[in-house]
Amino acid sequence: MNVENRDDLDGISGFNEGQLLIIRADTGDTITIKDENAGAAADTDKIRLPGGTDLDITEDEAAMFYHDDTLDRWILLGRSGEDVGVSHGGTGVSTLTD
Repeated sequence: MNVENRDDLDGISGFNEGQLLIIRADTGDTITIKDENAGAAADTDKIRLPGGTDLDITEDEAAMFYHDDTLDRWILLGRSGEDVGVSHGGTGVSTLTD
């Protein structure tokens, strides 16, 4: 892995209610998506990940998020190549498959 091709994503700004967003890493790149990171510009830009742990997306992988207006957070809906349990702040758990 080339360290120069590694980026951290602290938060996502500029959104509309219920907006969906897909983030994809190019070939040779790794994006570390940070859970509830203090580096986000605003609380509404923060990303909530299952288990409270950061998520690495490596070359040609993708992750899909939506903005939950009740939680004021971006929530992971799924990641290519894996099953992801998605917690919605106590409102239930869904599992999405690729």
